[in-house]
Amino acid sequence: MDRSATDRLVPYFGDDVRDAEWRRASYQLLEDCVEAATKADGTVETDGTVTRLQEQLGQLSTESLAFLLVHSGFIPDHYGADSSQETLHTKLTEAVACEWGRRLGMRAELQKEKSSKEDVTFWHAGKAVVSDTKSFRLGRSQAAPNVKDAIKQGDYKKWLSAYPAQQRLGGLITFPSQHDWKQSSDAYLYVSDPHDRIMLLFYEHMAYLVLHAEDVKAHGGVFCLLERYDTLFRTASKSRSDYWAVMLPAISGLTTANDLTRFTGLVGPIIADAVAWAEERIEERISQLQREAEAHVAALPETVLRETLVLSIMDSKAQHLRRYLDSIRRFRKRGCPS
Repeated sequence: MDRSATDRLVPYFGDDVRDAEWRRASYQLLEDCVEAATKADGTVETDGTVTRLQEQLGQLSTESLAFLLVHSGFIPDHYGADSSQETLHTKLTEAVACEWGRRLGMRAELQKEKSSKEDVTFWHAGKAVVSDTKSFRLGRSQAAPNVKDAIKQGDYKKWLSAYPAQQRLGGLITFPSQHDWKQSSDAYLYVSDPHDRIMLLFYEHMAYLVLHAEDVKAHGGVFCLLERYDTLFRTASKSRSDYWAVMLPAISGLTTANDLTRFTGLVGPIIADAVAWAEERIEERISQLQREAEAHVAALPETVLRETLVLSIMDSKAQHLRRYLDSIRRFRKRGCPS
């Protein structure tokens, strides 16, 4: 990130934002927690790790928490799919969202039960807001996720049904803007529905709100927007621009500064810097794997090396044939019905 970009960020995040090492420590905070929690057998310590992070988050300055929020929602790409590391990293992102709610004066509960339960529950004026805290890999093959992987209206209704009717306010989905839809999506149809009241916030918006926490609390809290959702949205729309044309002024209006659009423009370089750092880390891992492979091959006897090379070539060329053969043996060697 160049000096001019960091200079513009100082009023929001303090002088530390000029320090590349400070920024990278923030980018890696959750990943470092996961690494420290991973045991030799690949399993992770979940509860203790979440508790330690919550304690650490509680000690962060508002500026540091806001900076962390800006680049939240990215799962490291080197984690195995559905691995313990991936699951823990998403849980830690939920803990960050919890701390955000507390800084805004709300009671925020990180749910431990995953089945039929929201990630985080926020309490606003005695009413529950059920939240789904989204994280995605930067290297996913699609620019935006399938809608079913992002939001299910039925889930929010199911989660809210666990609370008495008079305590049900609505839902929240927190989302990384790098994975946003380009123009229109059913996701925007759902979050602009004046009846279901599910609000979408990008992590940059959360950062802005926490930096102006006292203003937000004085204006009735961020979820006062859900209380008047039917006046903000008359009809639901798939249009991305329609949603943000309503929500950006509404979010910004909760603060005296009223400069959300300027803020989101200024923090773009933070996200770009975090993405570049993730790319650099992946390149380092690829280089390390190559060095390890070269060392391994160099240590092999010639006969073993030849055998290994033959097996490698055969795996490459015959992989699809072996897959077909396996299917034939499993499904096609059946006798005629008698």
